[in-house]
Amino acid sequence: MLSQAAERIDPMPRRPARRWPMVAIVAGAAMGAIGFALYRKSAQEWAESMKDTAHDATTWVNEKADRAKERAQHLGHHETGHKADEPARKTP
Repeated sequence: MLSQAAERIDPMPRRPARRWPMVAIVAGAAMGAIGFALYRKSAQEWAESMKDTAHDATTWVNEKADRAKERAQHLGHHETGHKADEPARKTP
């Protein structure tokens, strides 16, 4: 009823609805969904690589600690052996 009254007042023909705004909204939503999916994939890959890196670093540190422990034990055996020989050398 109101649309008929509006046509009587302004008999200009109605313009067809423009499709460009709707296309832009749909395209933007599609690009946003693709971007979000890529972000999630990238975030998961990054998290996995960080886990691998942390594991590698932990392994490296443990290996270094084991080597240092072995060296200390090796040096300790040598020093203990020399100290045990010293009193024997001092006695005539």
